[in-house]
Amino acid sequence: MQAFETKKTVTIYTTPDCQFCRELRDFLNERQISYIEHNVIDQPDRLSEMQRLTGGSASVPVIVTNRMQPDQNVFIGFDSTSLERALS
Repeated sequence: MQAFETKKTVTIYTTPDCQFCRELRDFLNERQISYIEHNVIDQPDRLSEMQRLTGGSASVPVIVTNRMQPDQNVFIGFDSTSLERALS
């Protein structure tokens, strides 16, 4: 698969045993999209950060594009169609 062109930054919040988190990582890796991953089990401060971004949700994965920028988007759960559209 050819690299997917995006100028957006991607930050993901995950847990080790989450199947949807694995699918998200596979999706990003297959498209050669760079991302920063935060494991909310091993990094409790990242869980608090994720909950601030989501309005209190503890569901993973959470995907944030362009974190802390005016065009920041937060996605709760992995939907490949919505994410691909957001990254293009």
